[in-house]
Amino acid sequence: MEGSRRRPLSAGERTSVVTLLEQGKSLAAIGTLLGRSRSTIAYAAKMARKAAAGPRFDKRGRPKALTDRELRSLKRVVGASCFTSVVALTETMNLTRAQAGGGPNNGPVSTSTVRRALWDMVCASRVPAKKPFLSATNMQKRLTWSTERQGWNAEWASFFFTDESSFLVRSRAGGRVWRQTDERFEPHCLRPTLKSGRQSVIVWAGLSTRCRTPLLRVEGSMNASKYAEVLTDHVVHQICADYGAPDAAWLKEDLASCHAAKASKAVKQQLGLRVLPWVGQSPDLNPIENAWAEIKGRLRARPTAPKNKDELLAGLSEEWDAIPAFFFRRLVESMPRRVRDVIAVGGASTKY
Repeated sequence: MEGSRRRPLSAGERTSVVTLLEQGKSLAAIGTLLGRSRSTIAYAAKMARKAAAGPRFDKRGRPKALTDRELRSLKRVVGASCFTSVVALTETMNLTRAQAGGGPNNGPVSTSTVRRALWDMVCASRVPAKKPFLSATNMQKRLTWSTERQGWNAEWASFFFTDESSFLVRSRAGGRVWRQTDERFEPHCLRPTLKSGRQSVIVWAGLSTRCRTPLLRVEGSMNASKYAEVLTDHVVHQICADYGAPDAAWLKEDLASCHAAKASKAVKQQLGLRVLPWVGQSPDLNPIENAWAEIKGRLRARPTAPKNKDELLAGLSEEWDAIPAFFFRRLVESMPRRVRDVIAVGGASTKY
């Protein structure tokens, strides 16, 4: 035989249950008056008491080790000095707790507790980004330089960016190797080290939306006389080949001593080169820096690290030539964004 379904109480009946309970009536008596079963009245009474009591709070587990006030204080300390270690932050927190009489647990907290609190703030310890030091004067110069060129877009296609960079001969750093237990000293599982001292290769290159020059090895360091040879033998010919005349494109170079030397200036004037005025401490405004980063990443990804300068130069040249042309075009096309970002941060460092 199929059982009958319980008919829910109406809003009026529920109100009557609450009223009769306040008058001291029993559940059985209320059921008789309303013509309902005792269990139905008991369930209605339970729901009424639950609604009157309000929401329940979960009181399971230990109380938080740090109060809301201490968490706010921790956030202020990290904001004021973001290079403070978690150990120093813990010492400061415990000193404050001792002076104030302690927190909920009335005792010192551990570095793990402080570290978890920082994680809850979405604040993690990371390796800081490295950028050139910018004084107030540098920032103002960068801001002025960018403001003067904030409307440039197609103009950047007529720029020839040049720079020098140094690359070290060294084994590949970091990484892990998948191997069997007995393969630890197998040649293919080793990370070779070099006994020789620090060796480096300096190369020069130029790029634009239309071309890239081959990597040119610089013997020793780049000085004014060597740079004059680069200008005469490479720069002016490349600009003429791509743009038709020495002054048909802007030459971009940084403020290195070899670039700013009187001899170099005289050669540039003699060749009829048009040089872009530059501002110091601004690698983020020079897209060729991203090309150097790309070639370094490609060199690290090679299966075998270079063992000497000749191998390093050969590897650099191969990877430089392997970079697709659209990569350099995109670098030059990023100049309007770089300029806008410098203006947005008031001349400070940007992500580039």
